[in-house]
Amino acid sequence: MRAKSSTRLVLGLWIFASTTIVDAANIRPASHDQAQGESYFTAEWWVAYATFALFCATTALWYATYRLHKGAEVATRQTSSQMSEQIAAAIASHQAMTEVAEATRNNAVTMGGLMQKQFRAYISADFPGNDGATYQDQNLRFGGRVVMNNRGFTPAHNVTYWIAARVFKPDAVELVRPASVPLRMNDATMTPRQEFVIAAEVDARYSEDEVAAIMAGQSKRLYLFGEIKYTDIYEKEQVTKFCHMYLFSRHAQGVRTWPSLHSEHNVAS
Repeated sequence: MRAKSSTRLVLGLWIFASTTIVDAANIRPASHDQAQGESYFTAEWWVAYATFALFCATTALWYATYRLHKGAEVATRQTSSQMSEQIAAAIASHQAMTEVAEATRNNAVTMGGLMQKQFRAYISADFPGNDGATYQDQNLRFGGRVVMNNRGFTPAHNVTYWIAARVFKPDAVELVRPASVPLRMNDATMTPRQEFVIAAEVDARYSEDEVAAIMAGQSKRLYLFGEIKYTDIYEKEQVTKFCHMYLFSRHAQGVRTWPSLHSEHNVAS
């Protein structure tokens, strides 16, 4: 507003000075007597006054133009600074949105994996209880049972397994599938919480002294081990490996079995 007011004032002075110069050119020279009494109002003095006024108006116009230039320069710098700040804020906002999108994608991937782990099938190999193993007598050989249990929330497909019963020394356990043990392959489906019992027994019979040593678990022990494979609803193959070992104790009412997990071969995917 101040720059506009200065410009209007300068233009008014300049127009006044120009008009004065034109009017002064039309003033006729005064007589000698009049020149002596009114010496400061002759045409020459009017031209001088007008010239000085034109100089002042031109100077004021230059100053107003300079002020306008400086004002425009300051406004340009402020606008440039504001635009730079806005561009920087837009870049920061873009980076933040990119980070949010990346975090969302990672969360989706993580949650997808967690959902699969939470809802897929899990087949465990459990003890059937304290009577899960048999000891050798006149009719039976050493052996035992394992309960396959689907503890997941969805069915397990193509359940395949093998199970073996062997007597090993505690420091010489070989947990590999014997050649005589078949791999039972089928397309069976186990629904959630469904159980299936599998069993195996040793091939050999032992002397009375060996039977007593095996039941006590001192030099030899009974091991029941195997492997279960199945496919979950996400079409991924899963594996459960197990190894149970048994001790036996005699009492007045008969024989009691004591199951426990071996330190190896008890893993599940």
